[in-house]
Amino acid sequence: MDNADSPIVYHYRFIFKDGPEKEFRVELDSKTLNIMQPAGRSCPEWTALGFFRCPNCSLEEDTNKYCPVAVNLADVIDSFKGSASYEKVEVLVETDKRNYSKHTTLQRGVSSLIGIYMVSSGCPVMEKLKPMVRHHLPFATEEETKYRAISM
Repeated sequence: MDNADSPIVYHYRFIFKDGPEKEFRVELDSKTLNIMQPAGRSCPEWTALGFFRCPNCSLEEDTNKYCPVAVNLADVIDSFKGSASYEKVEVLVETDKRNYSKHTTLQRGVSSLIGIYMVSSGCPVMEKLKPMVRHHLPFATEEETKYRAISM
């Protein structure tokens, strides 16, 4: 039986053929579906809201110093900065309900992880897709994603 107060956890492991494994544990508040990050994190300069702001961003710079999506993606970007997007990796995703694995490109595996961060970071533009994160489907095809988004 699930505990409604327990966080929703997605554990991603990227296994490189000739390199170290990289792991990301993403915890979401089960009520708000917001990402649970430790307070007081340092933010790279490029995560500032005004650095390269999205044209449709509705956040105010005077109350939001940083882009919430960029802040949450900073660790992922830093972890893979020396890797090629076309590099082949084995990606394992563990959830409380099931596990997924796929031999794919780094770009495809990271894209699946980034989807979680984007909708759960507090970006008002991405907010409308947040309910999909509760039933995240790693490695979804374009058709599957369209179906899920439209039916939602």
